[in-house]
Formats: sequence, C-alpha cells, structure tokens
Amino acid sequence: MPSHNERLVDVQIVSQLTGIKVRTLRKWRTEGRGPAAMRVEGRLVRYSLRVVEDWIRDQPGVTSGGKSETAA
Repeated sequence: MPSHNERLVDVQIVSQLTGIKVRTLRKWRTEGRGPAAMRVEGRLVRYSLRVVEDWIRDQPGVTSGGKSETAA
C-alpha cells in the first residue's frame, strides 16, 4: 500500500509516461507484467508514480537519464 504522500496515477498517465498503449498496459496487468497496479475502492485501478518510474528505470536499454541507450 502506498504511503499517504505517494502520488497515484491512472492508466492513461502511465501510458503517456511510458509510451505504451493503454490496451497493452491493461493486458500486461492481467498477465502480471509491467508496472505493478493496485485497486482503490475495489474498482479503480491506480499505479504508484514512484513504482512506475522505478519500473521504467529498470527496463533494459534505458539509461539513468531515462533515454534509450540505442537512441542516436
């Protein structure tokens, strides 16, 4: 569970941050892939912004600056 001051965002924001389509994020969530999501009030799906940022940073090919190592 996130701390009281941790920002939660919806799947549209995660899609904008990652460049991954909402449909793909939803599919991944059902498969247990991608950034971890949680349910709020039983039906609202939210992502911890910190968890999403950590997940992005942990992806292969992403440098500490957030840019792909293969980018020219």
